[in-house]
Amino acid sequence: MTDVFISYSRKDKDFVHQLNDALVAQQRNTWVDWEDIPATADWWKEVTSGIEQADSFVFIISPDSVRSPVCRNEIDHAIANNKRFIPLLRREITDAADQAAMHPMISSHNWIYFRETDNFDNAFASLINALDTDLSNARAHTRLLVHAKEWEAGNHDPSLLLQGDDLRKAETWLAQAVAKKPAPTPLHAQYIAASRQAATNRQRRLLAGVSVALVVSVALAILSLFLFSEANNQRGIADSKAITATVAQGKAEQQAILAANNAATATVAQGQAQTQATAVSQERYTSQSIAMAGQAQIELDGIRPERAVILALNAFQIKVTWQAERALAEAVEKLLEKHVLSGHTDIVTSVDWSPDAKRIVSASDDGTARIWDVNGNQLAILDGHHGAVTRALWSPDGKLIAATQADGTVLIWSAADNNAKLLYTLTGHTKKVNNLTWWGDRVGGYETQEIVTASDDGTAKIWDANKGTLLFTLAGHTAAINYAAFSPDGKHIATASSDNTAKIWDAKTGALVFTLTGHKASVIRVVWNSDNIRVDTASADNTAKVWDTTTGQNLFTLVGHIRQVTRVAWSPDGTMIATASADGTAKIWDAKDGTLLRTLFGHEAEVTGLEWSPGGSRLITVSADGTAKIWYTESGGELLTFSGHTGTIYSLKWSPDGQYFATASLDKTVRVWQIWRNAQALITFARKCCVPRTLTDEEDIQFGLSTATPAPSPTPAPASCTADLPSRLYPGARGRVT
Repeated sequence: MTDVFISYSRKDKDFVHQLNDALVAQQRNTWVDWEDIPATADWWKEVTSGIEQADSFVFIISPDSVRSPVCRNEIDHAIANNKRFIPLLRREITDAADQAAMHPMISSHNWIYFRETDNFDNAFASLINALDTDLSNARAHTRLLVHAKEWEAGNHDPSLLLQGDDLRKAETWLAQAVAKKPAPTPLHAQYIAASRQAATNRQRRLLAGVSVALVVSVALAILSLFLFSEANNQRGIADSKAITATVAQGKAEQQAILAANNAATATVAQGQAQTQATAVSQERYTSQSIAMAGQAQIELDGIRPERAVILALNAFQIKVTWQAERALAEAVEKLLEKHVLSGHTDIVTSVDWSPDAKRIVSASDDGTARIWDVNGNQLAILDGHHGAVTRALWSPDGKLIAATQADGTVLIWSAADNNAKLLYTLTGHTKKVNNLTWWGDRVGGYETQEIVTASDDGTAKIWDANKGTLLFTLAGHTAAINYAAFSPDGKHIATASSDNTAKIWDAKTGALVFTLTGHKASVIRVVWNSDNIRVDTASADNTAKVWDTTTGQNLFTLVGHIRQVTRVAWSPDGTMIATASADGTAKIWDAKDGTLLRTLFGHEAEVTGLEWSPGGSRLITVSADGTAKIWYTESGGELLTFSGHTGTIYSLKWSPDGQYFATASLDKTVRVWQIWRNAQALITFARKCCVPRTLTDEEDIQFGLSTATPAPSPTPAPASCTADLPSRLYPGARGRVT
């Protein structure tokens, strides 16, 4: 198998040599017909095989390649096998006849420009980025397609089917790849389905064989025990035959022991077989659930969309899978609450929830902060700022709001009720304040509440927010401080700076404890773990680093993003780390050793923010593409995309109760979105809003529900509920549907 198949016209051979050499220098395997086709081989068979075994299909656009029937046939074969298609423009297509003859696949994709006037290195970097996008999916697509083609050519030889872990991985890939590019072909699905059927048949034969062995072994044990008893009787009857009886007794004892061992072995084998059967059964339930979820997504765009909710709930009843959750989320998405908070007249830069999850505060470049309720009603305007408000956050006790400004000042507002009142104006910074964070003494009833502010003037400052007084100035960085944060216990502060370092400070004295050096570019964020020991830094050098703040040592570096890392967040239990990057992806890492667990593909521009759900099983990301996405963190599967903003989303905050999240955007609005904390919450919502009827007999048979045996499920039986969707009566219904 190869990384790239290059389709081109011979008149572009010199350029293709240059491109091929550059790819080889990057350790990419290429398939080009000048060197890969033996002189005696069936030429076209070799070409089609080369396309099938390549992860990506690169087409060199020129007038000659557009006219070439061979090139067109190569494109057709790549399309038939769902290959990732990457067009490179080498020579402009100016002739009208050539433009008309161009294959539709070429014009339907974005081109990478490799013209004589273009910078080759920049264009090549774009090509490498395209090749590496979701590379694991492309490689799995190619590997399984090659196996499936061999199986098809071998007249469906069972020995060529997948088994064991290979089969489980293939089924997982198939479920996830449906929504990706390149998508699976029908042959992929046929091959994996045949492999699962063969595995099920093998398991049934194994169970039958073990059962027979157990019966035979038990019979042998009974027979041997009988012989042992008979030998003892013979010894008592005839002393003259004592020697013979003794020998017989010895043999009988050996046979008895052997039979007992055989019976024990058979019992163990039966237990193992039952364990394997249980595993196979669970895999079958998983496959059924995934298949039912896929059918639900198909129904969503059909003439009976209400069936999507019913089928997705049935998928959950068979087995809880993230694919079932995605299907149900898409089915009820239109009924989830969405509120647009309009009123700001400029970019909204931050959003935050009150601790009781009942109110929201937003900050804007229009010079105001505003308080809203969950339904989008504006409760108060915090006016009196001089210039853009960069950030506004609630205090831990929910009674105060701190707002930072571009002019270097910080305002503290009373917000216990909806009549906001300015309490203090904190002055001291000489340049823009980029960030602030709160810390409150919960044990002491929040009698002590402090904030730390980070500024472009190269300092951070610690303030007593309840009194409006300056406690300490943290000076030591040689460039702007981008971020500052209290440790959870309030004993230390971490700062991140454009001088390529982070620093750890004693929050009670303002003394510098450690300087964390190692990044090669600006440190954009620093975030504490709940253990009060480790911090994670995100940098413009495309990496994140984890540090031990008791020693100042770098524990490990998270390497994998290809552009700057802009955000970083620990999971609530501290076992995982999520990073967001300008490369358009988010990644999830193991917090113990920095192993990359999952890459989240789907955004079309820089990922500008991310946040874990309160339980840690979901992750929300926001992007410059104007969308928010929720992900299932155990698999990396995308559950739902939230669209509505018309510009970059700058800020994201999940409500403390986990029922909503809020976003702030370039489009001058804040949006509040209803969300679910876990699968059970989504199921409950769907049953209350969207189940207007049961399936008919014909529909049960059509979707295989009459024969599917549900696995034990944590979800309760469907409850009756009100319906927002119209009820209908279909042929074969068991009565009148209400």
